[in-house]
Amino acid sequence: MNDAASLINSIVFLNKFKHVQRLSLISKEGRRETDAEHTWHLVMTIWMLSEKYEKKIDLNKAIKMALVHDLVEIIAGDVYAHSTEVSKEQKRMNEINAMKEIVPQLPIRFGKEVRELWEEYEERSSEEAKFVWLTDKIMPRIIYKLTEGDSTDDMESDTTHDQEQIKKIRGMSKLFSELLDEIYN
Repeated sequence: MNDAASLINSIVFLNKFKHVQRLSLISKEGRRETDAEHTWHLVMTIWMLSEKYEKKIDLNKAIKMALVHDLVEIIAGDVYAHSTEVSKEQKRMNEINAMKEIVPQLPIRFGKEVRELWEEYEERSSEEAKFVWLTDKIMPRIIYKLTEGDSTDDMESDTTHDQEQIKKIRGMSKLFSELLDEIYN
């Protein structure tokens, strides 16, 4: 296969991201958002919040990381973060295996960078990864407040995990703690 055909195949593969349905609604009584819509909103929010974040980050790197953070869901699907149906370990293994399937679909250097950024995000091993994670965890809470509910309302959920996550967010950033105060007040 020539280089142009390979690039087109990669673009077609990445287009599948637009079809991954999330549990969040886009508006009251609206349809569920897609991963692509979530990612666009996440990137815009990261850009906006980067000026207010208390730690120095490389915005370009954070945006790239946000663009790839949910890419595994093309294969693994979106799993509710506080789900009791799929263990955290099973979700993690499904996503690791999905990344192993995704990388060969992409140009070699690009695929390597995608994998490295995704792993860095998952491990939260840089300030950019922490910032993207914080923003990603705050976004569904904002959307939930906006829509006054979502597809998770009828699902069994692990409230302990949710409370632990809120505590972790508060401990990691003053800015995000203030955002939580605004969401829950």
